[in-house]
Amino acid sequence: MSKYQILIQNQEKISRLYKEYPLISYLDNTAEKRTTIILKEIEKLVKANNLILVNIKPQDIRLIAECIIEMKIEGQVKNILQFIYKLENFLYPLRIKELVLAPSNMKEDNLECNLIIQEKPI
Repeated sequence: MSKYQILIQNQEKISRLYKEYPLISYLDNTAEKRTTIILKEIEKLVKANNLILVNIKPQDIRLIAECIIEMKIEGQVKNILQFIYKLENFLYPLRIKELVLAPSNMKEDNLECNLIIQEKPI
């Protein structure tokens, strides 16, 4: 049996596996849908690291072709560092464009972190 015939026989299985891979389905979406996916995943990541999400807003996608998100979080230093590490090693292609740390107004031992996150070109 030729390789082509094997691929034809397994076409449905290959298509299903292709759609199950998160990064592939992410790349198949429009910029607006990709931004929505990223926002949901960032919110999960913030909660998983015991941080407070003060503000998060994407820039207008109609004006730019890529996803840029401005956000502000508060929490303990170790939790912010874990969040940043996980964000830099995220499943989706993101990079931290800008990071500003300042003392928090809420708690003495917490930091306020302002971030601008940008989608990496693939």
